[in-house]
Amino acid sequence: MKPLVSVVIPTYNRSDFVIRCIDAVLESAYDNLEVLVVDNHSTDKTVESIEAQNYGDRVKLIRNRKNLMAAGARNVGIHHSRGELILLMDDDNLIDKQTISHMVRDMEEDEKIGIITALCIQYDMRETQVGRSTISLYTSKASWTHGDYRNDDDVIETDCCENMWMIRKDVVRKIGYIDTDYYIMLEDADFCRRIKLSGYKAVLDPRAQTVHYRVKSPDENAELRAWGIGKPIRAFYFAKNRSVYMRKFAPLVGKLLYFLFFIHAFLVYYCLKAIRHGRWDIAASYFKGYVTGMFIKIKRGLYIGYSGAETE
Repeated sequence: MKPLVSVVIPTYNRSDFVIRCIDAVLESAYDNLEVLVVDNHSTDKTVESIEAQNYGDRVKLIRNRKNLMAAGARNVGIHHSRGELILLMDDDNLIDKQTISHMVRDMEEDEKIGIITALCIQYDMRETQVGRSTISLYTSKASWTHGDYRNDDDVIETDCCENMWMIRKDVVRKIGYIDTDYYIMLEDADFCRRIKLSGYKAVLDPRAQTVHYRVKSPDENAELRAWGIGKPIRAFYFAKNRSVYMRKFAPLVGKLLYFLFFIHAFLVYYCLKAIRHGRWDIAASYFKGYVTGMFIKIKRGLYIGYSGAETE
């Protein structure tokens, strides 16, 4: 019997995108699904748009009483899921009809796979295929391989699964939930690292594909967004979270290199980038995150419990 897959889609003020995302999931060749849309207290017509589609029992809408961002909304979806496999995906994705089938097959064929991601085709980068990602535990720098992987058949081990990924329910039982202290940025990398440290593999299947639209907020600077600092809140968490990640996972040598040199070099580099674009507010936010990340209390250990959330 096919395992039940719970598809969790967090959304916030993206009525057009989330409808397309849901429709693509429902058109999937894999049919043993439950779809959980977690609305982060949208202020536009997102909820009304979803309800107007008359999805019936095929889609369950969960409404948070406040915006928990992606990490918190994903945790809500995981908590309410019934499937032994859980697919978490951002609402600006259009998945291929065979994507879920490929991911399920991989999970069934290799019980050591704890998390699997799809080949991401970036719509705004002229169909660039984003493959394996790595995060250096000596510099904190993340890197992605780009190229045409669409004809590859073998899974590729990776450091980070982002945008869209499938996990086993057993993984949640073992390491718990996503660390919401990250709020935005690197929470998925933290989750993936904890999964790998618990004995599972993290892989990418190039046959499983999704088109990612990477929606930009109206108040974001497009060029600075490409560097992770498109607006002040992102700059703050980008600086803070890379230090939190290094404090949690880097070896001693990596911590020394990062906190004695790289963290300060990145401060100068990103603040100058922001200032050159006339965004002193972004530079100030990055500096605040730089300071906060060095001293903020962090959650240690692999297991992180579910903190709960008020839903309607």
